[in-house]
Amino acid sequence: MKVLAPAEWTLRVAIVSLTGGESSRTITEAAAVSITLPIVIVIILFQKHLVKGLDVGAVKG
Repeated sequence: MKVLAPAEWTLRVAIVSLTGGESSRTITEAAAVSITLPIVIVIILFQKHLVKGLDVGAVKG
């Protein structure tokens, strides 16, 4: 079995490793929000450009 380096961890594994392996729901939820929130903000800010790019790349016919 291959042991993954920290750079190869999924977000869930990285969040659990922050708690030291303990099941702390508060820390896990705070970490999940702090990881997700910047992505949501970027999507909201660039929504117009994302939709325009999807429209230009759509197959017409």
